[in-house]
Amino acid sequence: DEARVQHFACLACSNFAHDDTNKVEIGKAGGNRLIVAAMQRFPDHVGAQEQGCGALANLGIHAHNMVEIAQINGIELVVQALRRHFQQKGVQENACFALSKFMAMPNESYRQRMKAAGAEEALIKVRDGTPPPDFDVRICVNVLIRRLGEEAQPQETHSPQQHQAGGYSTNPAMIAGPPHVQPMQMRPQFGGQQQSSPTAIHIQHVQPVMGGYPQQHHGGHHQHQHHQHHHHHPGGHP
Repeated sequence: DEARVQHFACLACSNFAHDDTNKVEIGKAGGNRLIVAAMQRFPDHVGAQEQGCGALANLGIHAHNMVEIAQINGIELVVQALRRHFQQKGVQENACFALSKFMAMPNESYRQRMKAAGAEEALIKVRDGTPPPDFDVRICVNVLIRRLGEEAQPQETHSPQQHQAGGYSTNPAMIAGPPHVQPMQMRPQFGGQQQSSPTAIHIQHVQPVMGGYPQQHHGGHHQHQHHQHHHHHPGGHP
């Protein structure tokens, strides 16, 4: 059916977005808007929400994609996905790390929009849910809750090129996102890793899927593929 098509289309965009050049091309081709449209049309489909969140997180590493995603209410859609499907492991993972990507941007309005959309309530449900979230997701959830509860921080200034609406830069620095993003392996054991800086946020990045289909969720929905993440947690250890 169409929901299943949108699920796999979002998954494909997420996989293609593993490549920096593809991030630019997907954004230029209207991919951000198509992913948001799929999430809006099928809010109850776990697969579409899970893979939509993952695709927005990966595409948002490019600065212009992030601006467009925010402009078309991608922040609110990710929060809504988490609120609606807070017990689904795949949605927990992709939505939380998409929220971490938004939080990593030096834009206080993104944090305020997350709060207004109900992110804190959704994150608390994830944290306190049964079964509990996976270890790395729990770490991310706790740090996000803490960051959302902080007072507003002064915003950094950006060059006109970073804020220009429309157009896509091929500058590797812009494609790669903030300079503090560090690649990490899937589900890292945080207890054995070097501590992050007080303002760092670990961001996920979805591993391309080489073939086959995702496993099915209970109830006919499709579970997420294994991912390789660039986690960026806001504020180090909770």
